[in-house]
Amino acid sequence: MVQGGRPGSKEKSSQDKKKTSLRFLSLNARSVMNKLDLLQATVLDLNPDVIGVTESWANENISDAELKLNGYELFRCDRKTRHRGGGVLLYVKDVLNPAEFHTKSEYGEHAWCKVKDLLIGLCYKCVLKMWEKKH
Repeated sequence: MVQGGRPGSKEKSSQDKKKTSLRFLSLNARSVMNKLDLLQATVLDLNPDVIGVTESWANENISDAELKLNGYELFRCDRKTRHRGGGVLLYVKDVLNPAEFHTKSEYGEHAWCKVKDLLIGLCYKCVLKMWEKKH
């Protein structure tokens, strides 16, 4: 008999059970650089597996090291136009062994990674681009 189980059951201990779900956190930062302390505190409190940040406002002058969150792999896509704003940051826990994934999509700003056979992506489409096309 397994302790706490029925005779003949093969109930697994909590140590043997594998995690089968992921916790996601999604937010629109409107400039993450001046909110990194708040982001880090939120991450410590909620302990998400995946974090998606839209409107990071990051650019080529901001290094990955400046955006680093301990225990997470960073995938990013900065806005490539002269307009301020936009950009996405995708953080995935290191222990999940995420691998960068490239798509051929021309859809706005997006970042993708693969965790085992799961594809995780974050997309942001700027309303400004639609406005510019009309004017």
